[in-house]
Amino acid sequence: MIHEDDIFIVLNKPQAIHGHPMDYSETDTVLNFMRSHFNLQSLGNSRSDYEKGLLYRLDQLTSGVLIYIKDELIHENLRNSFSQIAKEKTYLAIVKGKVKESMDLIDRLVSSGIKGEKMIVNEIGVEATLRVEPIFYHEKKNLSLVKITLNEGHRHQIRVQLSHAGFPIVGDPLYNDDYNEKEDKRLYLHAFQYCLDVNGHTTCFKAEKADLFCDLLDLDSLMDVAS
Repeated sequence: MIHEDDIFIVLNKPQAIHGHPMDYSETDTVLNFMRSHFNLQSLGNSRSDYEKGLLYRLDQLTSGVLIYIKDELIHENLRNSFSQIAKEKTYLAIVKGKVKESMDLIDRLVSSGIKGEKMIVNEIGVEATLRVEPIFYHEKKNLSLVKITLNEGHRHQIRVQLSHAGFPIVGDPLYNDDYNEKEDKRLYLHAFQYCLDVNGHTTCFKAEKADLFCDLLDLDSLMDVAS
C-alpha cells in the first residue's frame, strides 16, 4: 500500500500479476486482493465491469504505481478525463546498452496482428512519444537505468519504442532478442510516479521499491540514483 484516502487507493503492483482478472478462473490479481481487503462497490466482478475502480492499466509484467478509485461516479469521471488529469507518468527501466544522453523518441505504433498483439513501429500507426533520461550505467554489464516520461500510454509503448531505438528492456520476452527465460528474472520496467491534477490540486504517488532492480545493477538503493 502506497496511499489511501477518501478517493484513492494506491498500490505498488508486483510484476507478473494482472491488475484485473483476464477471465473468470484467474484469482491471483490486484483486483482480487482489493476485493478481499476492502468493501468497495466500485470494484466490479462481472465481465462487463471487471475494470471498475481501475484508473488505468499496467502490463502484467510491469510493476509500480497502480491507482484505484473508491467511488464509482468519481472513477467514471476521472477515467474518462485521464489524459487531461494525468500530469506526469514516470517509469524506470533497465535497458541493454549505454544510453549516453537524454533523447526524445517519436514513433508511430500499430498492432502487428500476431497472436499476443505485439506492437510494431509503422508510419500508419498512432503517434507515440517518450522522453528518456539516463540516470545510471553499469559498465561491466553494459546496462543503463533510464527514467522515462510517458505521454500517451499506448499498449507496450515504452517497450516497443525503446527496443526500436536500440535499447531493449532487460527481461522483455516480446521486444528483446536476447531474452532468456531461465536467466531473466523479470521485465525490468517499473511505473515509478504518477501525478494527477484533480480539481486544481496536483497529487503525486511514487512507488520507490522495484523488485530486483538493485540486484541487477549492484546498487544499495534505487532511490540513491533515481530520486
